[in-house]
Amino acid sequence: MRKFQFRLQTVLGVREAREKEMLRRLGDAQRQVQLAELRKKDLQTALADVLLKRELLGQEAVSVNAFRTVQDFVDGTKHRILMAEQGILRAKRGLEKALRGYLQARRQTRTLELLREKQLQEYKITRRRAEQREQDEMQVMRARFREASE
Repeated sequence: MRKFQFRLQTVLGVREAREKEMLRRLGDAQRQVQLAELRKKDLQTALADVLLKRELLGQEAVSVNAFRTVQDFVDGTKHRILMAEQGILRAKRGLEKALRGYLQARRQTRTLELLREKQLQEYKITRRRAEQREQDEMQVMRARFREASE
């Protein structure tokens, strides 16, 4: 009996490659979310530091321009934090899209893998039956040969 061969092996290979690509994209999307969250955290830390320095400015006599400069920086940092939050939302949407793409590719690959496993099991059953048939024929032939020689 000939060796097992899955007819859709090339399609399975293509789907596995696509699944790997989608998994890579999913990893990239997760990295983008982490980077966006890290940027926001850095901005929040910078804002906290500047707010503390602004409070310390009130203890000494400083010009209005120095206070205004610090306040402009605080306002700009708050604006950048809002922009970072929007960046996080965009990155999370990209992550969800990448996850959906990966799950779809995984389902398609899994479908072919299940089909391959089923065909392999059928092949093994057919091969066992053929081997059993050959053994039965050999035993019948031996029995006839013994009868003929007696």
